[in-house]
Amino acid sequence: MNYLFDFYGTLVTDSIAEYMRTMTESFGLKVEDYQKTVQGLVNKRDFPSRDDALDHLLKSLRVTFSKEARGQFFSRMDRWKESLRSQPHVYEVLEELRFGGSGVAIVTNINRFIEDVVQDLYFDISVDHVVMSHKVGCAKPDERIYRIALEKLGVGPEDVTMVGDNYKNDVEAPMKLGMKGILFDP
Repeated sequence: MNYLFDFYGTLVTDSIAEYMRTMTESFGLKVEDYQKTVQGLVNKRDFPSRDDALDHLLKSLRVTFSKEARGQFFSRMDRWKESLRSQPHVYEVLEELRFGGSGVAIVTNINRFIEDVVQDLYFDISVDHVVMSHKVGCAKPDERIYRIALEKLGVGPEDVTMVGDNYKNDVEAPMKLGMKGILFDP
């Protein structure tokens, strides 16, 4: 058996409320507007830097930031990232799975603003592959992102279990492809 893991809320603790507050307050948006608009602008496209991602977002939203506002936005994002911690025993679980012969990958809806957390918390060396939505141009629950992960692991869906904290993205969508799904609710 091989495993795909969601990242935020599954492998790491996640204060999604603080992230959403930063993203919505910074751009004067409602949560539903962020989910419909902003995620599509930055979670499915790669940028050379987080400054470039912010410039694209501001232009698309027709919003301007002063130099001070840019600094405040990045400071809030950095504080949020620094608050993230790995779930208890997660490294031991990943190590046990890999040493037991399982292929292990992370499949995450992520953007340029926060991608470095994967490396900062050493998850890039704790799994075989990391599939980030902004790097591959599609996001969960789009079946393409799971197929990319399956291809990287070199396995079919019948040999994979997806583990995550979002029923639609981490259980329902993978099961439609023939994977098993486990809802993680810490």
